[in-house]
Amino acid sequence: VDTLQRIYFNLFRNYINGLMKFRINIGSKNEVLGGVENQMKGFFSDRFAKARMNVFSLGQPSRALILSNIDSRYLILHELQNENKSYPYEVLFKSMNKYFKDAVSSEYDFITKFFGKMDLYDYIFEKSTILFVENITNYLSNSFDTIGILIVIRNIQLSIEKIKEKNIICLLNYYNKISGLLWERFSFLFNIHLNSVKTADPKVLGGGSDTRPHYITRRYAEFSASLHYLNQDNFQEDKNLINLLGALRTEMGKLLSRLSHNVPTKRERLVFLVNNFDHILSVFSERDIIADDVGWWRSAMDKYIDSFIEIELSYYFSSFINFVKQAHPQIENNNNNNNNN
Repeated sequence: VDTLQRIYFNLFRNYINGLMKFRINIGSKNEVLGGVENQMKGFFSDRFAKARMNVFSLGQPSRALILSNIDSRYLILHELQNENKSYPYEVLFKSMNKYFKDAVSSEYDFITKFFGKMDLYDYIFEKSTILFVENITNYLSNSFDTIGILIVIRNIQLSIEKIKEKNIICLLNYYNKISGLLWERFSFLFNIHLNSVKTADPKVLGGGSDTRPHYITRRYAEFSASLHYLNQDNFQEDKNLINLLGALRTEMGKLLSRLSHNVPTKRERLVFLVNNFDHILSVFSERDIIADDVGWWRSAMDKYIDSFIEIELSYYFSSFINFVKQAHPQIENNNNNNNNN
């Protein structure tokens, strides 16, 4: 049993260390939702432009595609060396998880059939389990990739469904432990984004008299749509995530209202708000998002459209509108007099 423990530990350690050499880092502490665009660009900004885009978006092709089949073949180290490619952590985790899960499943079946002692399993994989937990912990300590972390969480949830189907419950404690670590980091990073929007200064963010969708709006639309996408269809809707997204939506609405005051006239402010709200709804529509946020943004946009129509009508038909306003009470008064007679 001691020999088997060492064999698995060395096998997993070599595989994890080998995979981590091919990890690409996505995001940094400066890349926050409400951050100033220029401050998020550094000396190497052009070189890492593609990776930076994925901080707020699932990207194209979607990073969520790896969740479509979590039991697909794991990555082979010598093949990776020949390809000379890098991958985000969720891809490497999927491979590590598959590798670990297959080994545990095989050993679990053997132990239960021939020995019937679950304490043997705990002993054989104790050090290996610690190894995988340490890998997750190290990743989370310097990860600023909120979307990537949620993808890993969804991978674990799908894995739990798989092991329950096969009655391999020995992995549940391990999955519950790393799920807790991942949710803790996710919430921490999400609140950083939330506070960056809440405290954003419209004068610093810029935009001037431009009525087109603000770069903060484009970021928010992609970020929110990505998280909503990972919270529907094959995944059980997480109420905590819904609440977080609702809080972010509220703060984003307030920020857009503050940003609109950078625009000189009331008419242009309404155009700015309608354009920004419409952009958010367009991104949600493209991603087939079905959520309360969609109704909230559409209702708010409709109110601004109504206000814009009022201003336009007042500008071009002011005399006619004044006539109607003056005539309407008189017409109603005459009708009342006729009814009394």
